[in-house]
Amino acid sequence: MDTELSSIDLGGASTASVHFEKVNVTGAASGDMHLTDCKVGGVTNFTGSVERCGITGNITLGDPTGPNDFDFIDCRSRVPGTSTPVIDCNSLNNLQISIRGWIGGIEIRNYDSAANDMSIDMAPGHAILHASCTNGTIVVRGPGHVTDNSAGTTIVTTGLVAGDELTHLWQDRGFDADNTMVVDETAGTISVAGTIRTWTGTLIKTLTRTT
Repeated sequence: MDTELSSIDLGGASTASVHFEKVNVTGAASGDMHLTDCKVGGVTNFTGSVERCGITGNITLGDPTGPNDFDFIDCRSRVPGTSTPVIDCNSLNNLQISIRGWIGGIEIRNYDSAANDMSIDMAPGHAILHASCTNGTIVVRGPGHVTDNSAGTTIVTTGLVAGDELTHLWQDRGFDADNTMVVDETAGTISVAGTIRTWTGTLIKTLTRTT
């Protein structure tokens, strides 16, 4: 997908049951479509699915003729630096959005129906939830982090693995020889930093994370 791709401006033409592969897709869609191994950005009225694509700009969802299911499978941001592509949910109702295996940044906007459900599985990534997310449910899982500016949306992050947790897991398995975890029990306080892979003596305590 790093090679130069031919470009298609949809231009509002019918895209019903259309399948594009290995092209640069922009413009206004009209009908459910499937994109594979494409670069996608600046697309409006989008309905359908996107697989193994690089997202180069914003995608605004449209109201599909069938079920309100949108799939983004094994996609990634192609926007470098501090900017990020946007999926604009366009204040649509009854959305069922699956974002699986996402790499990089992604921002969700205009997600405001109580009947909306979304899953974001990162690999790894950064999910930004805009202030225009005011209703519905978003479940975020996998390695990454969330910037939650939403106001009213239910955000579930029980499956989220933050960066510091990955670091501690790496240390705990003994893979980071330069930053081993040390357990120190003094004055009734246990502090943990680095690997707890090797223990000496008998220690039965409840550890409470403070930082």
